[in-house]
Formats: sequence, structure tokens, C-alpha cells
Amino acid sequence: MTASRMPERLGSMVRDLWLAGSTGARLLHDDAAHAAVQVARRVGVTHLPHHGNAAWQALMAHISDRPDAVRTQLEGWWGPSPIPGTRMRRAWDALAVSVAVNRGLVELIPTDLLTNRDRARLRLQVGDFGGALAELDPASPLAQRIRSERDAMTPGVRLPQRPPLHVRAAGRRVLFVLTNSLPHTQSGYTRRSQAVMQAVQQAGWEVQAATRLGYPTTIGRLGGPHLEQVGTVPVHRLLPWHQPASLMQRLTLQADLLTDLVGEFRPRVLHTTTDHTNGVAVREVAERTGLPWVYEMRGQLEYTWLASRPDWARHEAETSERLRLQRDRETELAMSADAVVVLSEVQRADLLKRGVPEDHITVVPNAVDESLFNRDATPTQARAQLGLPREGEWVGSVSSVVGYEGFDVLLRAVHLLRAGGRDVRCAIVGHGVALPSLQSLAHDLGLDGVCQFPGRQDRARALTWVEALDVVAVPRLDTPVCRMVTPLKPVEAWALARPVVGSDLPALAEVVSPAGGSLARAGDPLSLAEHLSAVLDDSDALQRARLLGRSWAAERTWRRAASRYDRVYATLGAD
Repeated sequence: MTASRMPERLGSMVRDLWLAGSTGARLLHDDAAHAAVQVARRVGVTHLPHHGNAAWQALMAHISDRPDAVRTQLEGWWGPSPIPGTRMRRAWDALAVSVAVNRGLVELIPTDLLTNRDRARLRLQVGDFGGALAELDPASPLAQRIRSERDAMTPGVRLPQRPPLHVRAAGRRVLFVLTNSLPHTQSGYTRRSQAVMQAVQQAGWEVQAATRLGYPTTIGRLGGPHLEQVGTVPVHRLLPWHQPASLMQRLTLQADLLTDLVGEFRPRVLHTTTDHTNGVAVREVAERTGLPWVYEMRGQLEYTWLASRPDWARHEAETSERLRLQRDRETELAMSADAVVVLSEVQRADLLKRGVPEDHITVVPNAVDESLFNRDATPTQARAQLGLPREGEWVGSVSSVVGYEGFDVLLRAVHLLRAGGRDVRCAIVGHGVALPSLQSLAHDLGLDGVCQFPGRQDRARALTWVEALDVVAVPRLDTPVCRMVTPLKPVEAWALARPVVGSDLPALAEVVSPAGGSLARAGDPLSLAEHLSAVLDDSDALQRARLLGRSWAAERTWRRAASRYDRVYATLGAD
């Protein structure tokens, strides 16, 4: 580093430390147990060091998703006669209360320890904004943050208006506005974003991108530049010195910074993705500048939120204020956008029911890079590369490891197959909140040694894991988000010539059936075991996947997807 760059670098580090520290302190103050889970996810930790303190053990069990152990530790912590409060005891009590609230174990909390703030957090767990606010002093910081979050979801609520900015577009340019991106976040969302942007580039567009306010500093990535080259795409980081506590204030600042960026880059079209926070900010920028904007609805985030609710909260959350508001807000934004992109025909049909004009909607399915068709390893060869045993029949998936993916069903199906005499092995590759409970379930089912949980892998190695499987399983549960949103992994499996067995749900049927895949009853280990066994017994299944599956996937490449985006931009007068 040159001497002239040192003050700039030092200033960036100070800014990032301040931004990350203030964001972390706010999360910790609002909900210590939830903050601990978020940090553990970021760094890939599922177990904390042992400590004799039962409150600490409850937190450790909460992070590793062991609800029975959480209850046991909390019962032991308070017991029949809670210990009187010293300052240290009160701090531990606060942590224990936070864990209990996150788990819905209110009955375990001594009455004198349960505050209005805790009751408000319980109402937020089920999406009841009004109930949470009723528990709080309206002037309190938490109440102000809740009102702001509700405002951001409420149809008709707008950001403060700013003077218009005349933008004279320069060439075929598009600005993408993203929630997060590679290399700091590895997910289906970020992989699709990067693939789409590079494909649009190759179709002749000049592409730049910007991520949400404060990212990636707010997830602990410090010292990065304001402009980062990700693959072939310049990505702007909107990094202020101060991150407002209010969501509406953050969105206002984000819109202001994006407006400045539009003035510098001079794109012809703005392109953003769900959720509603991106849409609210980009719609404002589009109206200030007169530019057309595209809203790409990657999924239905209200249903993703519902699927993340703990069991005790899910029933009430299904009819909650939050779910209704977010769905209505997403509908409003889809109606406001100049064009809408969805991932599946199932999503398209849903938007039509909501009143979005048919000629506004374009389906751009999940796709794959053409380089996947050059890979030709057999399962045995791929297992040798990974150091896995060559014997046995291998089933599994490479995925985010979350509850609605249904991997507990897969483990039970493997247990049934092995009990029937088949040497079936399993690999669940990836990281997520459900990983500790799946590892515990595998142990309880006697699957130690035959089920692999290698954790998060880099892209090249993840593809080798797919190739190592005789059958790719996508056993998603029957939830609203799984019925509506198509995953990327079946398309990659077909491109790599691997047979697919999925759950019989509309979105999965759309990407599994056309290529000759098999569909089992969702949530049914016996049905999944029967379908896996049938494919494993079929000596021609791999050859059909190589022919039919690869042929179907070849119609879904990112280069083909780029032509659809090109047509969308052209309809907006952006060509």
C-alpha cells in the first residue's frame, strides 16, 4: 500500500468498525439470543464452548437448535426457587429470558423477570406489530424501530420525496440493486445474481451493481472498498459512517445514495430483486430520475419468513399482520414496476391472481452455466476425488440446510432403506440452522459413518459432491414457500446428469417432471424411500438423466436467460 493510500484505508477501517460495532450493539440490546444465533451463522459455528452455567448452556442449545435441551437447561437455571439477583445474576437472567422468549417458553420465566419489552418480542415472533407496540412506551427506541419496519411493509407509505434528477442515459447500461452478493455471501440468491449480471453483460449491456446500505460491513466483513470487482461486474458498496436505527430512514439514505450513483453511471434501466425493501428504495429512485425499473421476484419472502417461525409461533403467524402487510406490499410493488420477472409459471399464475397485468410478467427460470455440460465424472470417480468410500449407493443434496428443505425426511428414508438391507449412504452438503438437529437425528437413527455432513463447500467442490451422488434428493416440505418457489439444485443436477427425486409440490414438479424425475409425497419418509429405491434399481436411470435431463437443462442456460432480460429491457424503451 502506498503512503498516499494509508489515510484512506485507515478511514475505511474506522468507518467499518464504527458501523459494525453500532449495528451489533443494537442487535445485542434488542435480542441477545437472536444476535448470538446471527453471529454463529455468519462464522459457521453450531456449538459453543462448554460452560457449567445453565443459562449459557441454554444459549448453546438454542444456537445448535436442540429445543429439548433448551427447556432442560432453563428449568435447571431458575428451578423451583430462583436465586436472588446480584448484578451478575441479573445479567445471566436477562440472557436466559432472551433464550426463553425466542423459544416461546414463557411459562418458565419467573413473573418478576418478564418485562413489557419481552412481551413485545413475543408478539413480534408471530408477526403482531400492533400487539408488540401496545406493550411498549411509544417513545422508546424499540417502538420506533417496530413502527418503521411496519411502515416499510405498509402499502401506500412512501419515502420522503426529493427533487427530480434529469438523467441522460449513456449507452446500453443497467444498474442492479441487490440485497447481498458474492464473495461475501454464498447462496442461491447471490449465485443467480452474479450469473444473471454476467450473462446480461455478454448480451451487450454495461452492468454495474449496488448492494444494500451497510453491506457487507454489517455482516462483519471489514475494510472493504466502496467499489469492488466481483467477477466481471463492478459492485458498489453503500457504506455510510452511520446506519440509522429506523428502517425507513435507512431506505431513505439508500435511495439518496443510489440516486447519486445513477447520476454518475447514467443507466437506461434499474433492476432490483425482492424483498420489498429493495423495491421501496428503487421505486423512489426511478420516480426521481424518470428511469424504468424492473422488479425481479425471486420468491415470496412473506412465506420464507413464515417457514422460519418456530413451531409454537407458526399457526398464529399464518394469519398475522406482518404476513398480510408484506404480501400486500410486494403486490403493490409488482403493480408499480415497469416490468416484473419471476422464476416459475407457478409464481406467474399467483401474480396474475393478484392483479398484476399479464404483459408485465416475464418468467426467467433458474439456469446453469454451460460449463457444467463439460463435466462427465461418474459417481464412483467423483467419490474417489472426495475421498469417500466407493461402495454403497449415495443419495443426498447440496443446499442451504434449513428446516423446510426436509432433510430430516431424507434421513428417515435412508434409515428405512438400510433397515431393508440396502447399503444406502447419504450426503447433506451445506450449512444452515437445521444442521445440528440433523446431525443429532442421524446419530439417533444409527447413521453415524454412513451420512456425511461436510458443511459449506466452495463452488467447484460443491459440484463434485453433486457428481458423487447416484440420486439427488430434493425432499422439500409442503409449505407455502416450497409450493411456490423453484430451487436451483434440480437444474444443476440435470446438467450434471444425475437423476432427481423431489417432493410432489407445484414448484418442484415444474423442474423435476419434464426431465423425467420422480416425485414422492412431501413429508413422507416411506414414500421417499420407495421412490429412491425405484430409481436406484433402474439401471437406465443414469443414462436417461444424461440424455433427457441434460437435454432439458441445456434449454435453461444463463445465455438463453440473457435474451429474455434483453427483451424485457427493450419493451421498456431501454434498448
